[in-house]
Amino acid sequence: MKIHHFNQFKPICPNCSLQELGSFPLKLQIRTQANDIVEEGQLFCTNCNMVYPILNGIPIIVSDPAVFIKQNLTHILWPHQQSFFFQQWIGENSGPTSSFEISRQYISTYGWSHYHDLDGSDTEQNISPSNLPKMAQSCSLFFEQNTNETDSGVLNDSNPIKILDVGSAVGRLSIEMLRRYKSNSHQALVLGIDMNFSMVALAQKIIREKRFEYAKRTLGMTYKWKSIGISFEHMQHVDFWVADALCIPFEHRSIDHVVSCNVLDCVADPI
Repeated sequence: MKIHHFNQFKPICPNCSLQELGSFPLKLQIRTQANDIVEEGQLFCTNCNMVYPILNGIPIIVSDPAVFIKQNLTHILWPHQQSFFFQQWIGENSGPTSSFEISRQYISTYGWSHYHDLDGSDTEQNISPSNLPKMAQSCSLFFEQNTNETDSGVLNDSNPIKILDVGSAVGRLSIEMLRRYKSNSHQALVLGIDMNFSMVALAQKIIREKRFEYAKRTLGMTYKWKSIGISFEHMQHVDFWVADALCIPFEHRSIDHVVSCNVLDCVADPI
């Protein structure tokens, strides 16, 4: 978790919000950090005393983090740093219906749909590029008029445009939204939130290493390892957290622009 994003987005306690107790800013307690990134620590609510952990640089800001961790162990312990050989053996021997193999299929599907157009080694024919860059362009053009009318002349590093990507998965739309705003000479911060810890971890890995590596499913339980260079600029202005779209941990009207793709069909209460 980037400290600058924490200071700008100012997360509030989702447990208090869910119980309609009010909006209480979370306090940051750092255990280890590297430059601007908190690697381990926790967020603490002074009202209800709920503690939200920061694991491997990812804050888990959901109403009940203990239940979330219990239900998502496979995603939290996903072997991102292990080799394709390791993942293939675990996947094949755990079986096609195991939580590991199902997670690997999800990562393959989302990874391919977000980044396949950047893969110069992909020889598949008649495959359309990712639609996320065009979506980002459309969204930013839609936002542009309102931004110019209301915020002209007041945007700077201490008061940037804050963009929230709800359901960010492996991060392409978040990155594209950042590119659009930076290209228009705005100061902007983008935050992607998602409930899939392994995808959030992959998105964070991308912005740190400027490379996306994943196992692309070819047939059944057969995969091919993919390593795609991501050369986008301004990666320091985007971050990814675990948070719930149904209990968003931010003050009302504290976000300038919100974008979301393929989320309404994934939540228990779309309305």
